[in-house]
Amino acid sequence: MAGALGGLALGLPAGAQTMVSPLVPRGHVRLDAVPSFTSWHSRFGLVSGADVVEELGSDLTDPTGKTLFPGLTTLEESLRELSGIPGYQATLGSTSADVAHDVTRWDLGVRVGVLGWLTVGAVVPYVKTNTALDVSFRPDSAGALGLNPAAEGEQAVTTLLDRLSATADAAAAHAASVCAVDPGPACDQAQALSARTTGFLDLTRTAYGASVFFPVGGSPMGVGLQGALAALNADLAAAGLSGVGVPMVFAQSILDEQGFLELPARFGSGYQANELRGIPGLWTLGDVELSADVRLLDTTPSESAGGSGFGVTLSGGATVRLPTGTVDDPSVFLDIGSGDGQMDIEGRGDAALRLGRWLGLSLGARYGTQRARTLVRRVAPHEQVLVPITRAHSVRWTPGAYLFLEASPRLRLTEDLALAVDFRRLHKSADTYEVFRPEGDTLPEIDTSELEAETEATVQEIAVGLRYSTVLSWALGRTRTPVEVGARWSSAVSGSGGSAPKTTRLELAVSLYRRLWGS
Repeated sequence: MAGALGGLALGLPAGAQTMVSPLVPRGHVRLDAVPSFTSWHSRFGLVSGADVVEELGSDLTDPTGKTLFPGLTTLEESLRELSGIPGYQATLGSTSADVAHDVTRWDLGVRVGVLGWLTVGAVVPYVKTNTALDVSFRPDSAGALGLNPAAEGEQAVTTLLDRLSATADAAAAHAASVCAVDPGPACDQAQALSARTTGFLDLTRTAYGASVFFPVGGSPMGVGLQGALAALNADLAAAGLSGVGVPMVFAQSILDEQGFLELPARFGSGYQANELRGIPGLWTLGDVELSADVRLLDTTPSESAGGSGFGVTLSGGATVRLPTGTVDDPSVFLDIGSGDGQMDIEGRGDAALRLGRWLGLSLGARYGTQRARTLVRRVAPHEQVLVPITRAHSVRWTPGAYLFLEASPRLRLTEDLALAVDFRRLHKSADTYEVFRPEGDTLPEIDTSELEAETEATVQEIAVGLRYSTVLSWALGRTRTPVEVGARWSSAVSGSGGSAPKTTRLELAVSLYRRLWGS
């Protein structure tokens, strides 16, 4: 499953867009290009109720295989009873992994100053995602497990189960006839043999259906199972009954690293997903934004008048984020989508405080609500990467509302160049899910709490940036064409929730102005 992915999976607005001012002078158009690169290989996880930093690769790190493949525990228990080997361990082998995500994004924007106090605009994002995955698998020769012949579709398993079922029926009929004639010790022996045969059938059926893995022939467990079946056949023959007549069926070979990587895509594995390899992305349209911003107050003293005192600028606005992006593919484990693919409605407020000629403070807040959409999800905790296709369901997803706060002290190094340090906080409420069920569906209820767990997230970031702008010089008539160029580096320094990514981001911004009307 895809983890939380910063602004993408948390449903938060792209941080790069806060680099450009939302307001444009009346009668002018501004073209914005804001490329950014975001990467992360860890998250602010949750272990035993405590916030920790977890490597993403920990989701695919397992010393025995029983965490990644819970069915191995059931397989182990059934094989112990079948073979009479109480100390048997169904260990597949140890796995370790390195996982890293990165997102390259281009936000192409246009803003028009309709009035002196009103600016409208649009942002069209193009997104390229990438998942780097390096998985190491070392098989356990003692466990000696390979691909389950039942999962491989071998008819021999079906034949074995059918013969066991027929033998169990024959043993039950034999016990009934013996007890009808002699309810004494002979009856007890016949009933015990019937129960044993039925138990052997049930345990064999459970073993073949427990996991995509099964012991290989010739292994200690393989020898034990053949011996158990031979002992059953001998007791059946002693009672005058036909034996099972077919041998146990085993895996052909121990699963190796290549087979492990190919497992999710293998027919019969139960996953119907991609192989465990890196996922290079293609450029894809993200969630397009439409916005309107208004200037509410401006008491900044004029530079031309020699003003260098205290001033305040207040603005507000609204943004609608359209469902044009693509969510992660549920059949591609560790995939990242280009957006959330559902509509957001966001309100914002900004304040710029001028503290003399060279110092300033910018404050901003955004609050957004996110609309619901229908998609397919494999119902499992976000830490579980390998989720069977049987757990894929159509769900109604409602992302939680988010709040973004930013404080940015600024120092003007020259008339056109400023240095800024940003302190940012992102908080998103928990998501909710509702499974669509056909009318009259009598299947057990599907618990969506696994999808909702750890979707509430908080991240604190620190950023340092430089911004070069000739807008003021242009307004004072000192330059002919205004231009703005900015660069910012940011890092998530703390967070909570269990799935919040620990990101590092590099952003650039270039803005060009053109007069449409007026002076």
